[in-house]
Amino acid sequence: MESLYNTVLKKKQDVSQITCNPTLGAMDLDYCKILDSLVPTDDFVTSRVKSCLKELDLAGGIDFNGHYLSAFDAYNEAVTYYDLKQRGFNVHGIPEASSSTPDFEVEFTFKDWDGAQKTENVFLEVKSLAYANGNEEYKKAQDAAFESNVRIEEQHNRGRRFCSSEYCVSPLGDKDTGPTAEIEEFNKKICNNIKPSQFKYGNDADTILFVDMSQYMFPFKVEECLPVFPNVQRHYSASGRLWMIAFGIEGERIFSWPEFEGKGNFDKLLEKPGILNCDEFSCIKGIIFCSGSEKGKRKLYGFYRYEDEELKTTNFIHHACDFVNDDKNTYGFKFFKNLEEDLMKRFGGNEA
Repeated sequence: MESLYNTVLKKKQDVSQITCNPTLGAMDLDYCKILDSLVPTDDFVTSRVKSCLKELDLAGGIDFNGHYLSAFDAYNEAVTYYDLKQRGFNVHGIPEASSSTPDFEVEFTFKDWDGAQKTENVFLEVKSLAYANGNEEYKKAQDAAFESNVRIEEQHNRGRRFCSSEYCVSPLGDKDTGPTAEIEEFNKKICNNIKPSQFKYGNDADTILFVDMSQYMFPFKVEECLPVFPNVQRHYSASGRLWMIAFGIEGERIFSWPEFEGKGNFDKLLEKPGILNCDEFSCIKGIIFCSGSEKGKRKLYGFYRYEDEELKTTNFIHHACDFVNDDKNTYGFKFFKNLEEDLMKRFGGNEA
């Protein structure tokens, strides 16, 4: 079988001098090497790599088309499977069936409150978030990158030693801007790609929604897991977009980022509730957002309803994620505690 690493590398090289391909950009070469190494011994990785290679072959040249997204879905399932194993879990891919099924069954072992070791199983439904408007925003990004490269080439031909150019990418479209529009677009994309039946597998076993956001070039930071957080350097407060995607309520006020000091920073009110506040999705027992595409930089952020804190899905979220919060902001204090500890490490504490 062809090497995934060599195939992705060749595709990246073909694209880089002409334009950009955000989906290829999110396929990390270090992960490709690892997946290649697992092919001889892991049937699940083998099936996903084969599917990814097939779609990359069907994608043809550098012009963006839907095969690139299908290739990324297969690649990302394999990476998610590998990452969860690296975090100490036993992961099993669930074969596709005529009825809707989740993607993974995950087994995890932990110590109970009395010190006894226990093993539980949960299910994950994985969704890779793509850009808005089908392939349109990807093609806009390619056009903008191509024009930028043309400008750089023109500067080079005029004898400039240092050449530069900028271009803009709008993953969520350009119909509206600001955090409220982003939150609502993310909600729309997620809701359009899930079905309640995917979260009622077997005997209505509890299932977690795993949302991969690694195609978005700027990873979400941990403060986005809070309903509102301070930006000390720029002197304003902002709403946490991930928290709002999960727990926002209709009519909620959203804090934006002001262009300059003294400008108001309230954005439009939310028009729709967050996913875990929708009656339609009461079957979803938690959400894990995965942000970042590079090996070693992917972060898992978990959310669940406070009323579900005794479920095994909640237990798994706490074991699996880099940061966790609920709809009461129960763990918001940890952000500030970690921030304080980080500042102490960086600048030290002077005793009187």
